[in-house]
Amino acid sequence: MMKEKIFLYYTNDLHSHFENWPQIIGYFNQQKVKRERQGQSYWLLDNGDHVDRFHPIAEGLMGKGNVELLNQAGYHFANLGNNEGSTLSREGLYELYNDADFEVLCANLKREKEPQPTWLKAHKVVESKQGVKIGVIGLTAPFQLFYSMLGWSVEPPYETLERELSALSEQTDIIVLLSHLGINDDEEIARRFKEIDIIIGGHTHHLFRSGEFIGNTLLTAAGKHGTHLGELMVEWDHETGELT
Repeated sequence: MMKEKIFLYYTNDLHSHFENWPQIIGYFNQQKVKRERQGQSYWLLDNGDHVDRFHPIAEGLMGKGNVELLNQAGYHFANLGNNEGSTLSREGLYELYNDADFEVLCANLKREKEPQPTWLKAHKVVESKQGVKIGVIGLTAPFQLFYSMLGWSVEPPYETLERELSALSEQTDIIVLLSHLGINDDEEIARRFKEIDIIIGGHTHHLFRSGEFIGNTLLTAAGKHGTHLGELMVEWDHETGELT
């Protein structure tokens, strides 16, 4: 076996600034064609705050238009940002992703009353073409006050991670965290939870042009409003069984 390249493409903190969306998706589409031609695995992820009611489409369709855009672009995963969480009504949030063709991952958010929305998952394990198992987890900023007013509860992120990672570490080769927590938490998580290989950041609108390393954890983030997009390539060595 050889080394396998795996690609992740992502957006974060778009805040319904759709002016750059066509270029972003145009670029992703070109990359998809390349990856498929070369038989390589790739995933598209959004790290939250895609919805912002400042835009008439988001306001008029209460975020459903944003979900439709992610569907059309072929996204695989999305995380909830505080904007999805705190600017919609109780029902609006509950129903936001009913028609999503992608997985919504947010491990530290849940509805206070049952039933939970069918679309909400804590994590998901996917497999690359050559069998590398990748665990993806989502975490959102713990704005407890906002959420409790809407009938949701948000768990402290570190407690959530301890629980999630004990389950995921055993069954995955690579762990990717979609973190809508902000730069300080991302750095602290990288120091504290060495099992996490990649942190896709957001919330604080920071930009890491070529990624930052803390230990063996790669931190990445693409600013805000779609002025940048995220592109990661990692390589798995099938002989040594590790990420290079």
